[in-house]
Order: sequence, then C-alpha cells, then structure tokens
Amino acid sequence: MLQFDHLVMNWAKNAQISSNAKIDLLKKCIDGTNNYDQVFKRGVPVETKEEMNTYLEELESPTPESKKNDPDMKLPPVGMGSYVGDLFGHTSPDHGRDMAYEGIKAGFRLIDCAMYYQNEETIGLGIQDAISEGVVVREDLFVCTKVAHPNVERTNYKDSPYVADPDLDATSGVYNDVKKSVENLSVGPIDLVLLHWPGDFDGTDADLAKAKRIAMWRGLEQAKEDGLVKSIGVSNFTLFHYDQLLESELKHYPAATQIEVNPYIPNTELVLGCQKRGMEVMAYCPLGGAKALKEELLVTMAETLSTTPANIILSWLAGRSIVPIPQSTKPERLASNFLAVMEPVELSRENIEKLAQLADPDMRICPNPANIL
Repeated sequence: MLQFDHLVMNWAKNAQISSNAKIDLLKKCIDGTNNYDQVFKRGVPVETKEEMNTYLEELESPTPESKKNDPDMKLPPVGMGSYVGDLFGHTSPDHGRDMAYEGIKAGFRLIDCAMYYQNEETIGLGIQDAISEGVVVREDLFVCTKVAHPNVERTNYKDSPYVADPDLDATSGVYNDVKKSVENLSVGPIDLVLLHWPGDFDGTDADLAKAKRIAMWRGLEQAKEDGLVKSIGVSNFTLFHYDQLLESELKHYPAATQIEVNPYIPNTELVLGCQKRGMEVMAYCPLGGAKALKEELLVTMAETLSTTPANIILSWLAGRSIVPIPQSTKPERLASNFLAVMEPVELSRENIEKLAQLADPDMRICPNPANIL
C-alpha cells in the first residue's frame, strides 16, 4: 500500500491529477494506514475515522459548480508572481521581462501577471525570450492575468472604469480588456484570466455591485467562448461574492480563485469553501511580506528543520492543496521558492499548530475584499 507522504508528493508534482483522483488516493491511504496524524500534518482537519469520513463526504458531495468547472485546466503546483511596487503605489513594469525569463529558467511554468500591474507586455517579452532560446515551449507554460481592477485614485488608475460606472457596460468592458491583454502578452490564447476584484472599493450601491459582478463575468464567458482565453476565474472574491454569481445562469463556472493566504491570513474557511465549490485556490502574498520571514516562531522552526522560513510557509500552503504565487526579482530566490513547493519540508502536527498562532487579521497586505459590497 502506498504511503500517505508519497501520495502527497505525487499531488504536488503532478499537475495533471484531478480532485477525484486525490480523493481516491486519500481513501486508499487511510484504508491502509489509519494514520490520521499524518493526514493532519498535511492540512486535513481530522483526527478520527469519523471525522475523515465526514471530510471525504464533503469533498465528494456533488455541486453544480464542481460539475461545470473547466475540466481541461491543468494548473501547475506553484506560480511566479510578478507585481513589483508599493501597495497601490507605483508599479515597476520594466522588471517583467527579466522576472519571467529567470522564473521560467528556475522551473516555474505558471506565470501570473495583471493589467493593473502594467507589466503584461514585458512579461510577454520574457516568455518569448525563453521560448526563442529553447528553455521551454509555449504548450508547457500556463499564463494567468487579471482584468477589471477598480479605480485607485492614489495612482490615478482608471483603466477599468466600467467596474463602478453605472453608465458603462461591464460585459463589453471586460471583453475588450481581455482582448487587450491577449495583444499585450502576445503569446496566443491566455491560459487563465481572472476578475481582479469583485467590485469597487468605495461602492455604496449593493444592487449595482451585484449587477456589475454578473456583467463582468459575462464578459469573461464570452472571451472564453471566442477562444481568447482557455479558462476563467475570480480573484479576491469572498464566498458571498461568488455565491451571488450562482444566482444567475452561468455558462461557465470559475475554474480558479486567487486570494491572499499566508500565516497571518490563513483564510481557512474561504479556502475550504472555494475548494468545495470546485475551484483551484491560488495564494498571492503567500510569504506574508518581509515581516513574516523574521517572525521568531518561523525562524526557530526553520533552524530546527534545517530549512528557511519561506520554505516552511510554501510547504504549508502546498500541503493545503493551495497553489502559492511567490514573487521575487532575484534569480536565486526564484529558484528556492520553486524547489520549496516541489520538494516540501515535512511539517509535524506541532509545527502546523504553531503556525496557526501567527494568524492576525490586522496583518492583511491587500484590502479586505469582505468590505466590498
């Protein structure tokens, strides 16, 4: 009988494996070992056979969205983030070309960018550099970008006014943005496009916000049907925002969601809720900023395990079946981030419980999407 740790490594290294296959492997493991402590280590919240049965029932329970989610999307187990700049401050798009090229050389196959980052063109150039030099072929890459970022007065960002303006058509706004992203990246159809935020940061009309969300999703659906994008999803959506989409007749359900997840913001309920609804979960800001890497708890744990705080965090996320998207402009850091997910450090139950002590809602890096109507 295959051992649980071996199965988990297969999950991390094989992007082709489906959620149903994960369930089958987990069942075989539990039937063969009854080692619930090992299961707990990997982020599954169970300690008894009864709890395991309940957990499996929840995973297996059919839901409309899990049946309709894009079955062809093959999301790699780790991605390279590309945002460079202060929060809602000045972005640095010039870094994009080198970051994409070095990230691909380091092993990353998932490259994440966004129209708001103003780096789609340079990211595309870095991808083309890697392809032209024979480092990779386009078919092995998974390119993700995001559209529909609300206005940010601090940076005079007004590229997606349709997000809030009641007089503008949000469906055509999103569709046109996707066309622009395809042109910017110049790598053919985009593998995954997400709605960057569920609405305007300063919105006061709940009915308008809901209507805009649905209209923006229609734009993504049309872009998918027209072959501009292969898969579509959401970003920074709470379960409230997502479930509002379900109140309309969706042609395509979100294949993935991207949210902030790190030791400060574990987002446990949201992660499990999204996974249960059939979405792959991607984590931005997975390392929690520079402060998290200096936390005494993490530093001590890293010394004990002969690894680094970053490796511990990324291993913890991988164990929760979350695709982390760490960002760095340094080639050596890109390489270590990639290996941390592909060769995760073993975390004990005690380690997991200690990490939970770092949770702090006041340490959120990006705005709280729960404040968006």
